[in-house]
Amino acid sequence: MVKLSVVIPIYNAEVCLSKCLDSLLEQTLKEIEILCVNDGSTDGTPKILETYANRDQRFYIMNERNMGPGAARNNGLSVARGEYLISLSAGRVSQASCNLSEPLSIACCASP
Repeated sequence: MVKLSVVIPIYNAEVCLSKCLDSLLEQTLKEIEILCVNDGSTDGTPKILETYANRDQRFYIMNERNMGPGAARNNGLSVARGEYLISLSAGRVSQASCNLSEPLSIACCASP
């Protein structure tokens, strides 16, 4: 059972991408899926993503033509299977621990 889906829209992020993905590998929560949405990158991003996907089965790579971060994020959200969901920028580094047994502040959005 996937507890947490992490959606990362990515475009030409080869300079900072490894640091971001390494921080996700260090998570203490193991029931995690990492959805990397490559938004038509033209730099070394696709090769970096392939390396991580080959190293750890929790990484899923989605390659698409460049449509912007909003569309990339939405495409990742459409396949997310986790009980919880977070969207992370490729330039950000996540904290080393995600403990879902602690109280969380969660905003729920729903249409009427």
